[in-house]
Amino acid sequence: TGEVSNHGIETNLRLVPYRNLDNGLEVSVGANYTYNNNKVESISNGLPSLGLSGTTALGVWAVEGQPFPVLQGRDYERDPEGRIIVNRLTGFPNVASGVTILGNTEPRHRVGLDAAVTYKGFRLTGLFEYRGGFVMAQNSGSFDFSGAGIRTTYFNRERFVVPNSSYLDPVTNTYVANNNITTRTGGVDFWTAGPTNTDVGANYTYSAAFWKLRELSLSYELPQSLLGNLKYVKGARISVQGRNLFIWTPKTNIYTDPEYSSAGADNNGIGIASLGQTPPARFYGATLSLTF
Repeated sequence: TGEVSNHGIETNLRLVPYRNLDNGLEVSVGANYTYNNNKVESISNGLPSLGLSGTTALGVWAVEGQPFPVLQGRDYERDPEGRIIVNRLTGFPNVASGVTILGNTEPRHRVGLDAAVTYKGFRLTGLFEYRGGFVMAQNSGSFDFSGAGIRTTYFNRERFVVPNSSYLDPVTNTYVANNNITTRTGGVDFWTAGPTNTDVGANYTYSAAFWKLRELSLSYELPQSLLGNLKYVKGARISVQGRNLFIWTPKTNIYTDPEYSSAGADNNGIGIASLGQTPPARFYGATLSLTF
């Protein structure tokens, strides 16, 4: 048995900034915010970590003393400023030994913003949602090995300077920003190489933050004058609605909807997406509600 501690806050606010009793126009807005910070206190005697999904090279794990769950994988060596350290002679990045924690895969921050406008039987509602403070990884990025990954096209498959990199100056024995040392090759030798590219999980890990237009709905309550001949119908409402209509993500997310997880939405191993899943979808619908 394991133990996880949770600390957080929840808050919400609802306002009706405008209400006109004469014509029935009403505008209401609401907001809520949730912050959750958890930590794995213990897993089992003699077991400091437990794999939940993925592999040792790139997987979702429960790790003692860390948030639950975390993404673990290989990364490059980095200098004290967080820059990738490259080989001064080849321009290739140096890969760190072992695996490192790349981030937590459960959102720390959740925000909901909603609004509703009611007027003469019509009601328009909308809900925006934000989630942030977490990361995810994309398995399909490993298609770099075949040249089918989008990253392989960034530099026209020519020699390039590794972004945000540095090298060790042998004279001063300090790390210097790399502005001119290009990779020895920018073609197949680099992109298909496991040790320097496709086996490095950090290459396929990105911010999973997003804003979504989660719901939008328009309904109309039919007036009683239209129901006069319907003996048993006391009320009727028609509505149209959509869900997951639009999404906004950081530029680092070049892959997919962060809610798209190969482990499923209700699995502890969330945080890795792949190609073997049903794609995310928008939903549209219409409803007729009758009151008898």
